[in-house]
Amino acid sequence: MDNIIGVIGGGAAAIAFLHNLSKIKSSEMITVYLFEKNMSFGPGNAYSPMDLDSNILNTKAGYITVFKDKPGDFYRWYLENYANFEHRFPKKYTEDDYVPRSLFGLYLKSAMWFSIKEASRNGIIVMPINANVIDIEVGNGNEKHILKTACNEEFRVNKVLLACGTMKRKIGDSERLGKNLFSDPYPISKLVTRVCKNDNVAIIGSRLSAIDSVIGLIENGHKGKVTLYSRSGFFPYVRGSQGRYECKHLTREILEQLTHRNGKLTLSDLLDLFKQELTVYKMENDDQDEEIIFPPKAVDNLGNFLSKEISLAEGSRGWQAILYNTNHLLGLIWASMQDEERNLFFSSLFAAAIAMRVSIPRENAEKLFGYFKEGKIDFVTGNAQVSDGVDNKFHITVGEQSRHVDTVIYATGSPRKLAEADAPFINRLIEKGIAVEHPFGGIDVDKNHSILNKKGNASQCFFAIGEIVSGKFLFTSALDIIIPQGEACAHSIGAVIGGLSGSQNIMKEVSL
Repeated sequence: MDNIIGVIGGGAAAIAFLHNLSKIKSSEMITVYLFEKNMSFGPGNAYSPMDLDSNILNTKAGYITVFKDKPGDFYRWYLENYANFEHRFPKKYTEDDYVPRSLFGLYLKSAMWFSIKEASRNGIIVMPINANVIDIEVGNGNEKHILKTACNEEFRVNKVLLACGTMKRKIGDSERLGKNLFSDPYPISKLVTRVCKNDNVAIIGSRLSAIDSVIGLIENGHKGKVTLYSRSGFFPYVRGSQGRYECKHLTREILEQLTHRNGKLTLSDLLDLFKQELTVYKMENDDQDEEIIFPPKAVDNLGNFLSKEISLAEGSRGWQAILYNTNHLLGLIWASMQDEERNLFFSSLFAAAIAMRVSIPRENAEKLFGYFKEGKIDFVTGNAQVSDGVDNKFHITVGEQSRHVDTVIYATGSPRKLAEADAPFINRLIEKGIAVEHPFGGIDVDKNHSILNKKGNASQCFFAIGEIVSGKFLFTSALDIIIPQGEACAHSIGAVIGGLSGSQNIMKEVSL
């Protein structure tokens, strides 16, 4: 029997899935239709090899890999292939540098084709298809499902994996999508050519994509004022000089023991473990005497905030090392909390937690601080409402204050609520009862990434990983979270297909 898997999305999650599927020995033929709506397979939306070099990663080059079993693979690839792109990236980066996203995109492109060849060597046929999947006709019984693309092509598959990455924001009825309104800033290289140099610009959002937008615009000669609008009033913290750290208290074993003993995990439990961890860190490592307050106060003056953060980032920040080491535990933590605690976290703590966890390199913070001192950027706290103004301008309202701008850029990341996302295929799955929304964002899946249908049953045909399952696993945008999800899903689909060895023992650290 032929087994055809339709993978929707050709980015990092798909690479991890293919890499791990290739390790599973099959007695049957497997074909993968790999759908990607962008031109390049591998980089995804935020890592376009054609984008600006000013967009840099927030993880050091020596730590990055898209393959769990190949630590530091990016830097190895970079050194081995430097001669091929020296003309484009003449600077020789070290393991401690933060490299351009576009360079990392070249790595992902290479990693994708490596994974496709690796699959072929193991008897799996991967067919890259440059198309946007927009609908599905569900088969009855043993019939195949029919995936339909925007260019009216149809593909019959047994299994479907959603690995669609970051979703764009849907433009509201009161907004005018045109040359002056952007639902997504990427690629920044295109954005800077479409925004007039003297425009007053509103950027809705204040996280990584917003920072890429600001730096890209100003480094390419933008003269008008750029205002960042942050609904929560938080801004990314600046990464310190610390290295990696292995937690002693915030571990899987201790978290599972607490959950077993108390029947749940609480925010108070996590805070206690964090304090114990920080004490151990300071005993074992050099660390500055930094007061940690959570939740922190919102930013009332961006210049003062950046100045303080830049100073602190000169030294080790142990609390950051602890947070980064818990990425692989977030799914377990989230699953062990009750809805009351989860609601409290989202309503009061989520924005602050993301600002502290998803930090920015010091070099970006120094650029932003310079822009602020020169009066080029501003920072406004509040829920910005955008509507059409007069003379082709936009009206931005925050509370009782309002102003007119020439250009609006949404840089808010992937919407958690599907009603706010431009995701027609996901909405079709919900309309057909194949999937349901998760109350905390995206669609609902079980711990092995099988999509739950409207009856609450785990599908044997439909699976999902990445941003679309953020409600189930809380934080799904980091590479070191996406990779184990791809591995878990390869094992899950392998077990469902049958006739495969190496797919039955799904490890806890992978599946949770």
